[in-house]
Amino acid sequence: MTTTHNQVEGYAAYFEFIKSDHRSAYVYQLLITPEARMSSGRVLPMTGYRRRLSNQKTRAQWKQFGSSVSSADARTPTADDQVVTDSMLQFLTRTFHSFSVNGYTMRTGSLPPAQPIFVEVSCEDLENIRLGKTPYKILGRVWKSRKALGFPEGFIPELTF
Repeated sequence: MTTTHNQVEGYAAYFEFIKSDHRSAYVYQLLITPEARMSSGRVLPMTGYRRRLSNQKTRAQWKQFGSSVSSADARTPTADDQVVTDSMLQFLTRTFHSFSVNGYTMRTGSLPPAQPIFVEVSCEDLENIRLGKTPYKILGRVWKSRKALGFPEGFIPELTF
């Protein structure tokens, strides 16, 4: 099978979580890229990128984090599939739990349904992720989708009084 750099290999999910009061406003952006098998045969685990912006800090670098476990670990003779799956998702479970505990709500666009934004991920995108680079091409697709779905133009929510 021949692959090209632009071939779709999966889909990434993008979330925005917001929190605002009379003093501060925050947006926490989260991009989750899929697990994928690279052309070398190695498995690239699920990877996340996150950053938090506020009315005091309007720019921030994306930070990469990810699962230390992949579906390749489930293919060993002694693997318990449920344990492997739970381990793969543990890095996300902690993240989503912290949003809930800290009073963040998921921001959605003005067009239904209320859900995360899903965008295509190519071979080239996955190679950049493997190299530890921020996937700016994926984020560009997210920004276009975000606009089309009626999200606010700015990222940081208004202060509430």
